[in-house]
Amino acid sequence: MAGVLALQSLGESIVELLADGFQANPPGEMNGSGATFAMISADQMAAGTFRVGDNFSGDRVSLLLHRVTISEHMRSARPQRDRGAPLPLNLHFLVTVWASNPATEATLFAWTLRMLHDHPILDASSLTPAGEWAPDEVVHLIPDDISTEDMMRIWGGLTPSYRLSFSYVARVVRVDSANTRDEAPVLSVQAGLEQV
Repeated sequence: MAGVLALQSLGESIVELLADGFQANPPGEMNGSGATFAMISADQMAAGTFRVGDNFSGDRVSLLLHRVTISEHMRSARPQRDRGAPLPLNLHFLVTVWASNPATEATLFAWTLRMLHDHPILDASSLTPAGEWAPDEVVHLIPDDISTEDMMRIWGGLTPSYRLSFSYVARVVRVDSANTRDEAPVLSVQAGLEQV
């Protein structure tokens, strides 16, 4: 299970996966040109631009955490011996490409989708340590089939016009409970009968 920084840590882990993959093996059409990958906030998305270091322009891929839901499969998880039950979350990310021309947009979008398709499982070795992930922690990245209406609703609340986007859900991020139990665990029980 992870700590409260798990949501940010997961986003940063996906960004690192994409940035490292692009540096190691950029699409042929973009060889020699750069691309920026970043997790952004809703305010940055609404502004239509986002800053990564000193870079305001260029070809970019953004990752926006737009929705968080409780995992329906782990909702009734049992509490641990010394803690309360973990909070099982599904994180819904919107992957958006911001490119200077249609060919670059299509190429960068296809390359990004292929990277996420080829690396659908993030384990503790590929998750940033800030999330305080357990050694056996695993998060699955799954294409999130949202309707055109829902996609347009997301973009309708933002200032920029629609950009080529795709939604993914990360299942399951288990956030540790802050409730600790003071009592010691029961190790054994002895029952006896009194003679009268």
